[in-house]
Parts: sequence; C-alpha cells; structure tokens
Amino acid sequence: MLTRIPTPAVDVPGLAEALCQWYKDQRLTAVARPATPSGMLVQCRSRAVERVVGMGAALTVLLRHEGEDLLVEIGAAKWMGKGVGTGASLVFHWMLIPVGIGVFRQYKLPRQTIIFLRTEAPKHLRSAP
Repeated sequence: MLTRIPTPAVDVPGLAEALCQWYKDQRLTAVARPATPSGMLVQCRSRAVERVVGMGAALTVLLRHEGEDLLVEIGAAKWMGKGVGTGASLVFHWMLIPVGIGVFRQYKLPRQTIIFLRTEAPKHLRSAP
C-alpha cells in the first residue's frame, strides 16, 4: 500500500520515532532503522504471547520524503500463520476467537497507521537552516 501525505519539510526520523512510540502504545513491539538516505524503515509486531495464540499482527512501514510529500509504503506480514491458526482452530475450537482477533487486528493496522501519520506528520517538521 503506497500513500502520499502532503507534508513539505517533514522530519522523517522524528516521525518514525513517534510511530514507534504509537505502536508501543498499541501493545506492539516496534523498531526504526535507517532504510535510505531520505527514509526510515519502521517494523512492528505483536508480543510473543499474542503471536503464539494467533492474535499476532506485524507490519513494515517505509517512510521517505519525496518533493513536497511524505511517501508511506506499508507491507503487512504474511498471513500464513493466520491460515494455519484457523485450520488448527477447527480442531481446537477455543483457538478460533484469538485467531479471529489477530486477523481483525492485522486488517485494521495499516489504515490506523495512515490515520496516525496524517495526524502526526505536520507536528514533525524539520527546522529551517
């Protein structure tokens, strides 16, 4: 998913750190790494316990400045774990609920991320030289 957010002079590293903190507030483990000279890579995933019971979510977000826009590329984690969890839950009915919660969280996370970035990006502008 590629999204353009009109934000000239955005401080990409500062915004990446804010996104990491937001993910942590959402009970996700997050880390930011330099990806390109003009961008940052933010990765998040659920904590280990949630992943084991099928409630996990994972996302990779690339933030980079291009012209007058902030480009946001979002890639969701592979859903194979969800499919395996769903198959197993047919055998163990009690697992169906956590797997469903995980699928729903994974579905909502990219949209929630974009909403957060649209709101937060204007707060993270580079200082004038």
